[in-house]
Amino acid sequence: MDDLVPAPFNLLPKLLEQMGNKKVMSPTFFVFIFVAILRALGVQIRLVMNLVPPPIKPHANDLMKLLKSENNETEEHQPSTSKGVKTVVEGNSKTYVAVTKSSKLSEFKPMTVLSTTPVSSKQAKRLKKSENDSSEFEINYDELSSSDSETEPKRKVRKKRTTKDKQMTVASRKSAKRRAPDFKMGKKLSLKTENSGRNLKSNPKEDPFKEKTKVEYNFWAEVYLEEEEQWVSVDIIECKVLSDATLKVKATQPICYVIGLSNTGHVKDVTTRYSNRWWTSLGRQRDHEWWLESIRGFRGKRTPRDRLEDEFLREHLLSLPIPTTISAFKNHPLYVLRRHLLKFEAVYPPDIIPSGYMKEEPVYPRSSVHILYGRETWLRKAKVVRIGEKSYKVVKARPKYNRALGTTLRDELLELFGEWQTEDYQPPIAIDGKVPRNEFGNVDLYMPKMLPVGTVHLQLPTLMRVARKLNIDCVPAVVGFEFHATGSHPKFDGFVVCDEFKEILLDAWNQEQDEIKKREEEKRLKRIYDRWEVLCKGLLIREKLEKRYAYNFSKGSGSKSISATKQKN
Repeated sequence: MDDLVPAPFNLLPKLLEQMGNKKVMSPTFFVFIFVAILRALGVQIRLVMNLVPPPIKPHANDLMKLLKSENNETEEHQPSTSKGVKTVVEGNSKTYVAVTKSSKLSEFKPMTVLSTTPVSSKQAKRLKKSENDSSEFEINYDELSSSDSETEPKRKVRKKRTTKDKQMTVASRKSAKRRAPDFKMGKKLSLKTENSGRNLKSNPKEDPFKEKTKVEYNFWAEVYLEEEEQWVSVDIIECKVLSDATLKVKATQPICYVIGLSNTGHVKDVTTRYSNRWWTSLGRQRDHEWWLESIRGFRGKRTPRDRLEDEFLREHLLSLPIPTTISAFKNHPLYVLRRHLLKFEAVYPPDIIPSGYMKEEPVYPRSSVHILYGRETWLRKAKVVRIGEKSYKVVKARPKYNRALGTTLRDELLELFGEWQTEDYQPPIAIDGKVPRNEFGNVDLYMPKMLPVGTVHLQLPTLMRVARKLNIDCVPAVVGFEFHATGSHPKFDGFVVCDEFKEILLDAWNQEQDEIKKREEEKRLKRIYDRWEVLCKGLLIREKLEKRYAYNFSKGSGSKSISATKQKN
């Protein structure tokens, strides 16, 4: 059983053997040997690997292809209306007949019936009509091959031909006579130029299983320079330094996951250095959350060198050029087109200078895109629209249900405002023990700073009942909205009262809570006494029955004694 289990691959003997022979098996081993030698010399070097995830669909080169001969064999069994096949319509069926040509091109001989397929009456009429139409333009090969034939009727000439036309027809007949013997079924003609005898026939195709693919390198190295305090890429195969651009081209595409292994064995994600599609399509091909979770256990402690490298990579991303396609601008974190703005997004200021142009369409920085909200939404963020401000954008509002009318309001317009058109919410002031409230009789308390001046927020249950007994103004606090039951419903949390009534309400609420607990304790004791009373009455009844009828309820006996007592009586 142990022989069936393959032994783990040991890289060290392979490397030592190749170093002893001074020959490498592949470029990958050459990179490994280079990294090992520099690490032995004490150089800070990283082995960089481009991890190639398996594609969702296989590449075209990995699929099996059929040879041309196999395709021809399959096509021979299929009926077609190409050269050498004649279509015959008989009744409601269409027959394909293979024909051959003799040395005289006018003689056609039917050979075999390839297939017969049923056709409708309309299709049969169309086929017959097409045969009649095509016969008008049929070439008379008898005139071309033998001019002394007397059985064939002469073609009618509607128009008198000039001497020039006669010369042209004679020349065409002579050329047809020369070509007629070569026109035979199954004979392939080689195309040659008139001046030179060079054969223009295409060369036979190469083996389809042998594809010419470029050599891809997914292993290279990075060396840390102490003086410049940065990592430098090294193309070991080409013996070049600072070769980020060439390494990107040589690596397997698309580049999604590139890691570097340091001398201590820790992993560093350096994909941003070698991928120009970090802001565009790479975001859809790479699972960032899964990747960060996978390499978390292989990361080392964050050092000042790592912070400098992260800052360098961040600047490198910001220095990437503007995308060259319209689709690449969608969801791009640095640039945006107006066509890709969402419903509640807008560019501000409107006269901002574009960063560039894409097919005469201005490209704006992503930092100039702002999110707009309506008046109610800004109020939930403790903001209010300034008086006299005009809406920056008007859109179609979401459908809203009107309870008074019992209908759903649609196609209403919603005015949107930007943050630059708002100001901080100024809470109202409580006067004469009255709490200010909105049009629905509640207090908007979406944020703590929205609490009215001179009031306090008490998150106590049943406080409204106590306040009503004491005739104190108490208002429910709305802290948000919940979406359920096919609608939006306010979410309440606590009550708002004036500061001068806080202590009175708390004392009254505590007394009520004590009374509630006392009543609950009395109810609990009453339930206990009632149950004990039922149990005691049951035991007394049981004892009385045992004495009267001499029946033992615990053992289940006493039926005989009961019958005996009945007979005595």
